Amino acid sequence: MSSRSGEKIAIGRVCRPHGLHGLLKVQLYNPASTIVQKCQELLIGESPETAQRYHITSLQTASKSLLVALKECDTIEAAECLRNQQIWADVAQLPKLADGEFYHFQLVGLRVINTKGQVVGKVTAVEENESADSLVVRGRDKTHLIPLISDAVKQIDVNAGEIYLTDMEGLLDYGF
Repeated sequence: MSSRSGEKIAIGRVCRPHGLHGLLKVQLYNPASTIVQKCQELLIGESPETAQRYHITSLQTASKSLLVALKECDTIEAAECLRNQQIWADVAQLPKLADGEFYHFQLVGLRVINTKGQVVGKVTAVEENESADSLVVRGRDKTHLIPLISDAVKQIDVNAGEIYLTDMEGLLDYGF
């Protein structure tokens, strides 16, 4: 995984206070992630530059969220100040992936190239959908939604900064 030293990524957000004693309801962007369970502290704030470190005193799972107690947050008023704040992690803390696997954030900014070797545009986001995730690719004149499936994407080379498309019929016919 190519990343700059100390690079941070948002892994979730504080939804709201839970109870009167500073407990926080936290939603992770990847509900299957166990990264928070492995941490002793959380970095919470609007951006990685303004985020503050908080020490975890307890953590429990609730349906589709976590309930987190922090040493520095022991009142509902303190918890309310953290409402809707991002939770950040060092990219280096993320679990290592097998060859050919990648995190969505690694795709943002990559060039997308068609079968003729022409640059279609750059990935500006990855949208998660039930059937298949999609790359949002901004070109010169259009924005394309390209399904992240083998019929549409031939190869992803994160290190080279490129995504190669297949010649799937109609793939680039529509845009907005």
